[in-house]
Amino acid sequence: VRLSKREEDYKKGKILDSENKEYATKLLIEFMHDFGKKYKKAQKQVDKLFKD
Repeated sequence: VRLSKREEDYKKGKILDSENKEYATKLLIEFMHDFGKKYKKAQKQVDKLFKD
């Protein structure tokens, strides 16, 4: 929902291209950080399964 609203504002000229890039970069960094945490947790669980 947040992104579609931003896209509408961008098309209307309310948001600058640089602001859009900054926002998208922020979202991507948050996503990758969260993904990294989940990946590490999953890796630990897999390691426990195949420990023997």
